[in-house]
Amino acid sequence: MAILKEIWRFWKWICVAVGTTTVLLLLLVWLLNACCTPDPAPFEPIEDCIQSGGTWNFETSSCERAG
Repeated sequence: MAILKEIWRFWKWICVAVGTTTVLLLLLVWLLNACCTPDPAPFEPIEDCIQSGGTWNFETSSCERAG
């Protein structure tokens, strides 16, 4: 009976340790993502070119306008 009690105590310790570690790592990842993620640019050059009616040339990496 004493062996089962020790196994149960060890199992509870493992569960608490794994749970605490998981929570702390998730909190760390969330904090790093919140403070270190750069703000996105308003428009990428390709999107800006297409929205203004041009065609993006991938070979020259430039915007070509019709006309």
